[in-house]
Amino acid sequence: MTSRVDAAGEADGRWLASGGGEIYIRPYPDLASRDPQKIVEGTYPAWNRSELFHVHDGALWSVEVDDGGGVTGDPKKIIEGPYFDNPGYGAPYDYDPVTDRFLVVKSSSVAPMLVVVQGLDEELKKKSNGD
Repeated sequence: MTSRVDAAGEADGRWLASGGGEIYIRPYPDLASRDPQKIVEGTYPAWNRSELFHVHDGALWSVEVDDGGGVTGDPKKIIEGPYFDNPGYGAPYDYDPVTDRFLVVKSSSVAPMLVVVQGLDEELKKKSNGD
């Protein structure tokens, strides 16, 4: 059995956040220089300088990370709603540090559906011939 691990590099290239349920950070590129430090519970990490975004309990959160890789303060809830119930289709959001805006994927109560019709061309030929 495999588990999903999400990863995101910090903009200055000093830290790598990764995890799939618990988010850890470690120095980058020297990943072996110290053990990873658990930052928060969550998935889908993304950075904005010293701010680390992540999804947890159906909401988007942020937490400040200091120069030493430690958390400064409590996580803050940024966005809550039907956006983060994502059953493994990739990150349910993206962050643009230039505009300081988020793009989120809204969940739907309707399951995606694919209809496969076999032999449609033969059926249409029959109907057009009056059969």
